[in-house]
Amino acid sequence: MAARTTRSTGRPSDMESIEDVIRMLKEPDDKIWQKGHDMLQAYGSDALQPLLAALRQEEPDSETRYILRSALGSLGEPAVSILLDILGNPNEDSALRHDAAYELGDIGDKLALPALLRASDDQDSNVRWAAIYSLGNLGDAEVVEPIIKALSDEYGQVRWAVAEALGKLGDGRAVLPLIQALQDEVTPVRVAAALALGQLGDTQAVEPLTNLLQDKELYVCEATAAALKELGDEQGLRALARYKHGKKLN
Repeated sequence: MAARTTRSTGRPSDMESIEDVIRMLKEPDDKIWQKGHDMLQAYGSDALQPLLAALRQEEPDSETRYILRSALGSLGEPAVSILLDILGNPNEDSALRHDAAYELGDIGDKLALPALLRASDDQDSNVRWAAIYSLGNLGDAEVVEPIIKALSDEYGQVRWAVAEALGKLGDGRAVLPLIQALQDEVTPVRVAAALALGQLGDTQAVEPLTNLLQDKELYVCEATAAALKELGDEQGLRALARYKHGKKLN
């Protein structure tokens, strides 16, 4: 779905109920969606409970659920308290707790940090990966050590989220764990680890990344090439030049 930008408008008229606004958000037409989004912002905190009710009715992973979840997060600070309540309730629907964890990261309020840290060790893997992904968005160094431990999580999507988050956090403590993650059996984890090492800028990663240029997956090789280019180390750039010319690496 194409990215949608937002504009501000005034308070909706009495004839435009919040239910009508939510129906607009579900429309594929961008102009109708924009009108609905503008009205939603004008409703502010009054839209929270109706949005949650609509979200509960949607199937996990549906496009409509994504739209409503994003709409909830777009309300910003007024949504934080209710999202924290959902995330912290183990009896709540796990899909909704996942949504809460994800949107708390998008909102970026550091009040969510303790709850997201607890959720990074949740029993549900979808809650774990959403919490870890969001911790990367919050950019606080105190989360680095706890989420590094999750690189050994049994679920690949969680390990992917860890690698993504560590790249965003930019902390040197993550270099060696990410080098180890270059050997992960799950392709997206290797990709995320390679890109994260490029972001961290530590030349310890040059040789392991050079070796990864021989990965069987083209997607991994392309991510590795981007990381080596970002590091800018002479040895890595030479290896990258040989790779681009199709020569076997020594």
